[in-house]
Amino acid sequence: MRSAPSNEKETARTSRDRTRFLLQNLLFIQAETGPVKFDHTFLKNYRCEASSLLGCAMTARQYIFAGRVQGVGFRYSTKRLAKGFDVLGWVKNLPDGRVELQIMGEEEELDEFLEELHDSPLGHHIQEQEERTVPLLEDVKGFSIQE
Repeated sequence: MRSAPSNEKETARTSRDRTRFLLQNLLFIQAETGPVKFDHTFLKNYRCEASSLLGCAMTARQYIFAGRVQGVGFRYSTKRLAKGFDVLGWVKNLPDGRVELQIMGEEEELDEFLEELHDSPLGHHIQEQEERTVPLLEDVKGFSIQE
């Protein structure tokens, strides 16, 4: 396992090494999937897919939120919030009035996302929260709202 960079110069080198790794593997991606469109979604998805190769531990979690979480823009606000994080997943309303969130990313990124969710205006709508670790999400691109 890699140790954390100890200074700015080492951090920059690590970042360059990761960028070089991603660029070297673009030919493989293009051979597998066809031409690659370089946009935010591609980079976010590829970073998450490649993170295990880069030595980052991926994890997936399921959250069930209860309270006044439907009819207040909870899903749309959660999706908008997810754009600022390196996470993949989805959010949906449940028939019983709760909201389910399934999210995948690096452990620290998930913790920061959840903290930001609770610190946002959505936080006061959450009265109860269930959390459990689930298997890594498959065939998930970006972050979506499921019906």
